[in-house]
Amino acid sequence: MVSSNAPLALDGGVPSAFAALSACFHLEALAEEDAGRLERAGEIVRAWIGAELRWSWLTFADEIAPFRPVDLEYMSTYCEDLEVPQAADAGSQIVTSNLIKLGREDYGVTFKGGQTKVDASPWSFSFWAEIPEVDEGTVLRPLGVVALTVPTSVPLADFAARVHELAAVLRFRWATAGLGYATWNVQGWETSSNALYAHARRFPGFDVGYYHRNLEAFLNRIRTVSWLTYLGPQLTDALRRSGRSLSSSRLVAVGGAGAGGVVLRAGDRPEPGDVNRLNLPRSYVEADAMVRPLRASDPAGIVFLGPWDEAGVAAWLTRFEKRVS
Repeated sequence: MVSSNAPLALDGGVPSAFAALSACFHLEALAEEDAGRLERAGEIVRAWIGAELRWSWLTFADEIAPFRPVDLEYMSTYCEDLEVPQAADAGSQIVTSNLIKLGREDYGVTFKGGQTKVDASPWSFSFWAEIPEVDEGTVLRPLGVVALTVPTSVPLADFAARVHELAAVLRFRWATAGLGYATWNVQGWETSSNALYAHARRFPGFDVGYYHRNLEAFLNRIRTVSWLTYLGPQLTDALRRSGRSLSSSRLVAVGGAGAGGVVLRAGDRPEPGDVNRLNLPRSYVEADAMVRPLRASDPAGIVFLGPWDEAGVAAWLTRFEKRVS
């Protein structure tokens, strides 16, 4: 297992990226009913890693501040007021909704560990929301993500159990859990993004985790498979309609998750793989083949930070499309 003991990158001597265990839940379009679900998710996270969190970054605040457990409530309260005033006609409604959207767009709360407010930490938790193009309705329908990272030294059984507990609470579209990265981009994203670019292209078992500005692109297509790959009921039905089997195999175990969803477990533990050693985790290759109709392959409209170009993004998205003997 790759260790979180040392940072992947330093920026002026300050840690800017760590290898970590990560979980990333892409949620169904948020509605008022999700407030309670997000509140419960915050309680689970606080009980699990709250003692390790030290700093809060809120998109609507002026500065990074010491973490307060009450800050977790900014996640659930986001869903409590999604209605917009009703306008006289359709055109006026779109104008009104867009004005309200300006104050609700790119909304995020992020918490981390670390000794100072500027250094990255393998302990982190985030909620992020973006609002797609509005229509003539009077309720905004934001897309959201709940994501967390913990050190790779955390017991895998506990990590999997906690992620599964979150899956039972959240109304998710799809999710991944396994190896990933912990960054703190408020300090400057260039160093950490360059490090992820180099590392992720060599170790295919790591999820780059980029979701900012990608929520619409990853609504009906998943970014990747991982050790644990969750499909919510909507995408589970879509996959079954495509004719793909969702039965367990020797390498991939399939089980239930949430209300009508499934989880694919690729092997007994997360595997980094190593392109330089021609090591592509076979269980990940098989899991990728199982969800291929849902897995993104076209890089158009997908934003990866750092040196990635469209060809590089496409190669990463399709990296498990390999023949395994």
